Amino acid sequence: MRVTVSNKLVLVYCFAILALAFAGAWLMVGTPTSEAKAGDRTASLGGTTFPGTGTGAIPDRGVTGCGAPAGPNLDVTFNVTGLSGAPSEVSVDMNVAHSWVGDVGVTLIAPDATSHVIYQATGSTTSTGCGDSDDLVGVYGFGDAFAGDWWAEGDTADPMAPGNYRTSSAGGSPSGGAITSINDAFSGVANPNGTWTLRFNDQGGGDTGSVSAANLTITTAAPPAGSTNVDFNGDGTTDHSIVRDGTPPPARGETRPFLSKSVRERMELRADQKDEPRSENLGGPPPVGSNLDWYISNSGGGPSISSFGEPATDFLIPTDFDGDGNADISVWRGVNSTGPQGGFFYIFRSSDSTVDIVDLGIIGDDPTVSGDYDGDGTSDPAVFRCPSAAPGQCFYYYIASSQPLGGGNITFVPWGFGQSFSVFPNIGDFDGDGSLDFCVQTTNPDAAGQGLFTLLRSSDFGVEYIPWGLNTDLIAPGDYDGDGMNDFAVGRSQGGLRTWYILLRTGGTLGAQWGLSSDFLAPGDYDGDGSTDVAVYRGSEGNWYILNSGSGTASGYDWGEGGNGDYPLSNWQVH
Repeated sequence: MRVTVSNKLVLVYCFAILALAFAGAWLMVGTPTSEAKAGDRTASLGGTTFPGTGTGAIPDRGVTGCGAPAGPNLDVTFNVTGLSGAPSEVSVDMNVAHSWVGDVGVTLIAPDATSHVIYQATGSTTSTGCGDSDDLVGVYGFGDAFAGDWWAEGDTADPMAPGNYRTSSAGGSPSGGAITSINDAFSGVANPNGTWTLRFNDQGGGDTGSVSAANLTITTAAPPAGSTNVDFNGDGTTDHSIVRDGTPPPARGETRPFLSKSVRERMELRADQKDEPRSENLGGPPPVGSNLDWYISNSGGGPSISSFGEPATDFLIPTDFDGDGNADISVWRGVNSTGPQGGFFYIFRSSDSTVDIVDLGIIGDDPTVSGDYDGDGTSDPAVFRCPSAAPGQCFYYYIASSQPLGGGNITFVPWGFGQSFSVFPNIGDFDGDGSLDFCVQTTNPDAAGQGLFTLLRSSDFGVEYIPWGLNTDLIAPGDYDGDGMNDFAVGRSQGGLRTWYILLRTGGTLGAQWGLSSDFLAPGDYDGDGSTDVAVYRGSEGNWYILNSGSGTASGYDWGEGGNGDYPLSNWQVH
């Protein structure tokens, strides 16, 4: 299904996308309701620490003897928020006072119900044994970075010495007491945000105790470089940024094609121009120009302004082409209906402030599908194309970042069937393998007016058909639950408002009525928690309106000039 050819291919296609929405609250399942309070978490060496709530007495087993059944649970909970990616390191500490450690069982449980025994039935080698009689008298920490052997400590003098230990397998059988890995146990938890539970119970009658404090510390793996939409400073947070037509007033004329245009609209305009003669296509790329003004408000620093590209011809491609973790100021321009030299990427590299020019595509192609197709953390120049005259085969074309940008091989993947304005790409990594997949939205042939997503997974080239939304809905790419997989999200105009419908990759759904029909959809991770936030940009005001996934609260941001035709960069892959 994936084919690679040498040097430049030439293409035929045209495409389009409409305009975009504020008003409301979460509607469907999975509504975020919890919010971290000030002081609920602290940064620590090796991760973020979350204090537990619900401490107190550990209920006694209630009858003599040891083993099952245990007494009622004491659940100490941790409200984990603001983390991105799967846990790479987990540790827990607890202040416990209890006579007879062999009575106590402790288990840590993640929000997705993954669990791991911290210790249980210490010193017991039979199902009814009462285990070690040492007392618990202080603060005990457990994590893979520690060297202490819990069961070996139980063999020394009473009490159990406060300190740091490895977790151990449950007693109650001859195999109990083996050192275990808490990191391995929770490495598969795709989204660590939510309620974690440290469960205590008593498995022997007659001895009692309590928990006075507990803390959970989690470190997550770093997200792939440049994986956050429109992140110009590499801090994992989407930056509020707009682009404005900076053409001097005497040269503007009546028509300003760039202003307030979405991808579909700009594609339609370029398709109408595809047969016009292009005198500039004579032996190389035209100059990049400087009449597009980029206004970037970095989330971790001050604003910046750059001039790069031309408003009447260029598509905005703000993604990380040089692999430094920062989005690059980049554009694509179609200059001819045939190629080579039918279209060019102009990439201002954030790593060294040089400009790369890549020959790929023709007028009518959609270059906003650019991204990381080879899984190396660096975006690849790419275009999507369908026939314009009659239905036929559609294609993704890309140049892997491992190839020389000036003359690398082009990989093409046939995916989707139809023609311009009937097939729209949905950009994202839907299988969580770190590479973009190949996905299109079309009309569902079995349900008039309904939308159908057809997905080709990059991990195994398996095919999925996902009926979702209407064929007129806008596609809003993103990972709305932070599990490392893109979800199927659409925005719909209803009664002058914008309604978001999100089908999570895990099978649940989210929804929100958020924005006006005239707003731009502007999905991005504005709060840096690893999940895409529902957001819109209102051009009439120059304001962002954001529904933060980490807290479920609303926020606004004033950046841009209302009524001046400013375009929000976080809309660049909305179709």
